Amino acid sequence: MSSPNIDLLGATQGSQGDGPAPPKVHVHMGTVVAVIAVNFALFGQLVSLVGSGFLAQTMATALGDTSKAVWFSTSLTIATITLNPPISQAADYWGRKWFLVVTNALAVVGCIVISRSENIATCIVGFCIMGVSFGSQSLMYSVVSEVLPRRYRGIGQGSLNISSAAGGSFALLVGGALVRHNAYHFRIYWYITCGVYAVATVGVFIGYDPPTRPLQRTLTACQKLRELDWIGFFLITAGLTLFAIGLQFSGNPYSWRDGPVLGPFIVGVCLLITFCLYEWLGRSDGLLHHGLFQDRNFAIALFAIFTEGLAFLTSNSYFAYEVAVLTHVSLFKAVVHFSIFFFGGIICSALAGLMVTRTKSVREPLVFGFAVLLAYNACMISIKSTAGEGFFWAFAVLGSIGLGFILTTITIAAQMSAPPEMISVTTGLLIACRSVGGTIALAVNNAIFSNSINHSVPSQITRAVLPLGFPAQNLTALIHALLSNKPALVAKVPGINQEIALAAEGALFKAYAISFRHVWIAATSFCAAGFLASCLFRNNKSNFTAEIDAPMARELEEVQGFKLAPRSEHQEMVNIERAI
Repeated sequence: MSSPNIDLLGATQGSQGDGPAPPKVHVHMGTVVAVIAVNFALFGQLVSLVGSGFLAQTMATALGDTSKAVWFSTSLTIATITLNPPISQAADYWGRKWFLVVTNALAVVGCIVISRSENIATCIVGFCIMGVSFGSQSLMYSVVSEVLPRRYRGIGQGSLNISSAAGGSFALLVGGALVRHNAYHFRIYWYITCGVYAVATVGVFIGYDPPTRPLQRTLTACQKLRELDWIGFFLITAGLTLFAIGLQFSGNPYSWRDGPVLGPFIVGVCLLITFCLYEWLGRSDGLLHHGLFQDRNFAIALFAIFTEGLAFLTSNSYFAYEVAVLTHVSLFKAVVHFSIFFFGGIICSALAGLMVTRTKSVREPLVFGFAVLLAYNACMISIKSTAGEGFFWAFAVLGSIGLGFILTTITIAAQMSAPPEMISVTTGLLIACRSVGGTIALAVNNAIFSNSINHSVPSQITRAVLPLGFPAQNLTALIHALLSNKPALVAKVPGINQEIALAAEGALFKAYAISFRHVWIAATSFCAAGFLASCLFRNNKSNFTAEIDAPMARELEEVQGFKLAPRSEHQEMVNIERAI
């Protein structure tokens, strides 16, 4: 019995103008099930990603070593930037399904290890195992795009960003509620995450059952292995790993002049430069396939998503922190403020998807998204130490609008610019670029904030308390007491009184506000670069056709005349075009 199907209105529109209209294309119910399954898998990834950062200090404190808490999220970041490009290329030869199933199954194992860990080392191992699932993230964005008609790609990508925003909201609210009164309830959080991944694994296994791809059918196992860009795999994986480790060690606990920072960083940069030279001069059909750069939108999308990653990680690291410090609310309430990014993202991702589908344009939504994100970061610069909660609520809404429009549309712009058979590699490089941007932002912002705090706190407190008669020799003791956030210690500092204590506290908050402002200035600069890049995107409305790049229904291959050109075929076409 054939599966039920859904007619696509206007699916008979041809792409050749006066030529004969192609047969009507249907979206089968199996396609809908596959899209839902992949969306749930992405929901699970966001639950684990947000939890790795939001619960890091709570978990590390419970496990007895807060100095290594940063490696929870770093493990996932390194996995994302190093595994997505090679897995995305391998999936073109062996298919998407088993990469999705196996990596999500490994995430189940990782969650169990994390939930049962009794020390920090075991917990980090669990995150490393779970991190493998992030290597298939590009396949999720690819699958949803290639199983739907091109004209409905906006709806597909919008659904993914709705799922990721829902996962982020779920993580913040459920995680915050669980550990609010008992730090060891982090184990319950990871049990829940384990269940989400288990359902996602089963869902993809049952719901996503595509026909074999042309390269799966035509090449032997040995031929597939030879086609993979092994040199590129090594250079980009080793280079990005060392690059990320070097940045992560900077300021935590080493300075930029120390060997553990400079060694990995310099070697990583050299390997990445070698990778670019190799892909440019040594191999035309590797990870950076030359066919990807025939349309300028792809290169612009890589740069734009890189700047968005720089800007978003600033909010991810400092928004809730600033709310908690300047408005004196609990961590949980500060996180509720940050959850507006995700709740707003649900609405704005849907609007962006519908807008792209209706207008068949990518430039206007991207320009709008970057303009709003730029305005949000500029507004955050204006926050003062006396700001109330209302400012943060309003500015979070602005940020959610920008992110919702950017993330939904930029994936469509990149995928539409690439040949259909390279959609997986295209998406893998896009995700890796965003994660690299986030990694750089983390190191840059930490350096900016730390340097500003180290300078602003002593100068602001000195300026506030010395005119009130506070002894200069006791300044160091007062500063340490204030930074400990323990009023009892402040009261014990010699020469202190209520007036001086209040003045010192106000000066401390002013110093924090100044330091946060410097971070937002950097983020605004990143956004400005992204905004300028977004203006260069080119609309190509003719790409939004009723064609399906990788139909789920086998009979649709014959109806549509579906055939993905092998990479060699595409390279031959590129060479002919260059010769002409």
